[in-house]
Amino acid sequence: MLKTATELVVDSWDLYVKNWRKFLPFIIMLFLPTLILSALGTISLYLSVYLPSSSLASNIIILIVFAASIVFAIWVTIALARAISDSLLAKPTNWKETFLTSSTLIWPVVFTSFLVSLSVIGGTLLFILPGIIFAVWYSFASYAVIFEGAKGLSAMRASKALVVGRWWPIAWRLAIAALIFGLLNYMVSFALTYLIELLPLPMFIESASVSVLSSLSSSVIAPLSAAATLILYLSAKQNPVTQPALPPKV
Repeated sequence: MLKTATELVVDSWDLYVKNWRKFLPFIIMLFLPTLILSALGTISLYLSVYLPSSSLASNIIILIVFAASIVFAIWVTIALARAISDSLLAKPTNWKETFLTSSTLIWPVVFTSFLVSLSVIGGTLLFILPGIIFAVWYSFASYAVIFEGAKGLSAMRASKALVVGRWWPIAWRLAIAALIFGLLNYMVSFALTYLIELLPLPMFIESASVSVLSSLSSSVIAPLSAAATLILYLSAKQNPVTQPALPPKV
């Protein structure tokens, strides 16, 4: 039997509380790109005022760093998923080793995510409902890449196989976990933003600070959201859909 939505949330929180030190390096690494981009944005703003001729070069640098940060974030997310899995199985983990050995999974995950995005967008353009159906079908595709060695369409088929026959139960559980942890993220981000707005800061520094703190909140909450989806994925793997027996041939 699949874990209930309540169990997903409680188990994710319990896992986080017990293993937050293991997840901390990944939280920091998820947060770093935003911090760097915010610093570059502030520097670019100053340069555009005092050295207008440097604006093109600074924009190109920011674009390159932005593209690199996306790849880096995917890398960290993969490593975080593996660290969460090891924690669930009570396996000893070394965050450096987990991070470095996850690099080979970057492009398979990117390729699979690209195919999933095409399917969901295509289904949404045809009609909204198919897009939602596809999104739930393929919600475990990245985990199929990371933990099963599947790629592309094979990973999508593996994910769909875990969902077909229990689409609503899995969609409900994913939605509840996303809603609760999304609300938690909003509350933390709102509180941090409120504190920043109390300080007498220039507008652009206040705006940059709000962006950085919102990213910090998202990075801190990320292991909770990832854990809920991973726990549901493992629960679905451990409780496969039973196919009805075929009637005997006459």
